[in-house]
Order: sequence, then C-alpha cells, then structure tokens
Amino acid sequence: MQQTIADFFGDLSPFQIITAILSFIGGIYALVEVLRRVKVKFYPADSIGFVLSKGEYVSKFHLRCNLVNKTSKLGVVHRLEVEVRSPENKIYKFPWKLFYEYKPGAGAVQKETDPYPIAVMPKNNQTLFIEFEAANSVQSSEWILGRYKFKVIGWVNQKDRNSKPNLESEFHINIDQVIHNKFSQAHSGPTVYSVPVEEWVLPTG
Repeated sequence: MQQTIADFFGDLSPFQIITAILSFIGGIYALVEVLRRVKVKFYPADSIGFVLSKGEYVSKFHLRCNLVNKTSKLGVVHRLEVEVRSPENKIYKFPWKLFYEYKPGAGAVQKETDPYPIAVMPKNNQTLFIEFEAANSVQSSEWILGRYKFKVIGWVNQKDRNSKPNLESEFHINIDQVIHNKFSQAHSGPTVYSVPVEEWVLPTG
C-alpha cells in the first residue's frame, strides 16, 4: 500500500513538518562533519636551501612551505619530518629543527624559535620557514649525482609520533655536477645554497 507524505508525518502541522525536515538535514550535516577528517596539505616552495658549513657535512636544509586547511575543523600540525631517498635508494631522515626568519634588510636568515605545534585555522593557511636537520650527519660526498625524492610526513591533531602520520607530500630535486661541486667546496662559514624543486606531487583529497 502506497504511503503518502501526509501518512508519514501524521497530524503534524506544515510548520512542524518543515522543522522536522530541517532538523533531520542538520543532523546529517553534523554527522558528516564529525566523520570528516581534518586534512592539512603541505605545499613546498620552488626551491630548498642547503646549509653549507665549514666542515664536510651537508646535514641541514631550509624549506619554505604553505600549510593549507580546507576543512571546517582546526588542524594542529604537531611534527614534520622529511625522508630523503637518494638515487641509490638510501633513506635519510630530517626532522624539523627550528623555525627561521630573514634578517631585516638582508638575505641572511636567523633562528626565530624552536619548532612548536602549528595551528592551521579552518578554511585557512599558514606559511612557515623551517630548518630540517638530519638525525644522523650526512657527509657532502653522500650527495651523489642524480634525482632525489623528498617525502614530507606530518602528524595533524596527533601528539604521539608513534602514531601513523596523516600528512604527506612529495617533491624531487636533481643534484648535478655544479651542485655536487658546490657541496664539496670548503666554506668560510654557513652558506645557504638554493637548489630548485623540479617536481612535486600535489596532495590529493
């Protein structure tokens, strides 16, 4: 037997019917928002700055990035790391070390602060200047010629580093002979040498 709308709502008035429908729609929307995960995306700049020092190590690099939160919930980035895969498939891990800033009236940079959780407001973005440092020192000779993959991982709304990271982005650089020679030279003091980002994978979702 076919059931009409009037049979479904019984003796409710039109106003009560409209209120019930709106409440139902609102409940569905609230459920979707609860189930929807916060997704913060990481977009790198067009180059990274390797820190070349007096010694024989190249274990730090500077990276400007943009964190984008397109969801309607607050996203807090508790930690960022970069896994660098060499042409020989060796993996080097670079946790974030500090946030830096540019000195007024100069191209040089200086430490601003130690890293701390970054809040990315809903429907908003946050630009960061981050220095990453290798967990284990990397000699300049280890930066051989070839293509490198940089995989950025992060923990959004998760304080425990042992939990599965839920932020991921990838980009690539190429170490040619000119860059390799630059890494191998002796430097009087810390120098930042820019290497272009040749390709990066747009975060999905």
